[in-house]
Formats: sequence, structure tokens, C-alpha cells
Amino acid sequence: MPSRASGPRGRRERVTPDPTTSGAGPVWCVSIHDAHPRGYLDFDLRDVLAALGPKVTDHWWLMTDLDCIGEAAQPLLRAVEATRGSGVVLSGDELVAAARRIFQTIDATVFAVPPALAAAGDASTRGLTSADVDYDNAPLAIVAVDSTSFDVLTRDERDVRRLRARFRDVRDEDASHCLDS
Repeated sequence: MPSRASGPRGRRERVTPDPTTSGAGPVWCVSIHDAHPRGYLDFDLRDVLAALGPKVTDHWWLMTDLDCIGEAAQPLLRAVEATRGSGVVLSGDELVAAARRIFQTIDATVFAVPPALAAAGDASTRGLTSADVDYDNAPLAIVAVDSTSFDVLTRDERDVRRLRARFRDVRDEDASHCLDS
């Protein structure tokens, strides 16, 4: 179970990986709950992507679920729905642009495509589906959960530090929590 170890004052916080991994290395899972005083989330997918930084545009992404509000995002919503869960592949730039068109994300699941499956800029990644990319092999997954939180499953501890630096309410979760979202 991921946990934060408290150290002496001024010492950096350390996140411990979940020991239950798929052989692809340690996995960290956090959920983000920053809420506006009126009760709704105070951020959206675009903010999670921005917090993760330039690495977002370095990856291809597979979006397997999307339910959102935003007229400009409806073509992507329909494209994802049409795949019936197998997903739509987006470049990092396309994902960032799509997130900017979303007013509110209700549910979503996006996986960073493992480097072994795609070289940046390789158009052949367009044929990837959820049969190729999932929680077992994705270096990073972002899941919007019923407009109540965003779960982030990552194999890079630096992602957790970036999220903690940007958001106020970031909770360590057992990896099974993120997998059950």
C-alpha cells in the first residue's frame, strides 16, 4: 500500500510504492480530491495533465472511456464511445488539446502507451487498443471517477511529487483502489 513516511522537519516526503506490481516495477496510486467550497471538483483533466508536465506530450495515449461536458469535446466523446471500450489513440498534444475543450470530465480513462509499443510520432500506434495497453503495462494512467476525484496510477515517483506540488488534497491509495475505479 503506498504510504508517506514522515521525516524530521525539512526532510523530503517519500512515497512508498505498492508492493503488488505486475513485474513492470513499483506502482504508485494517488487520488486527487481538491474541491471547490460549493462541493464540486476545483480542477479537471487539463489541470492534471499540466501538473504532470512535459512528459504528457512525450507519450502516445489510449483513451478507453470518456463522459464529459463541453460542446467542443463531443466529437472525441462520440469517437471513444464508438470503440466500445477498445479506445482512441491520441498524441500527447492531441490529448492536451482535447482536455482544454472539456468543460467538466465526468468519467474518463487514459493510458500512456508503453514506450516499447510506440515510438513518439509513429503513426502505427493508431491501431493500438485496450487489448494492447492497460494497467499492467502503462507507465501512467489517469482515471476520472464520477466527477468526484481523479485517480493517477504511475510507475514514476516524480509524478506523485508533481501532483502533490499542484493539488491540495492528494491521497495515497492502494493500487487496487485505482484498478477498481
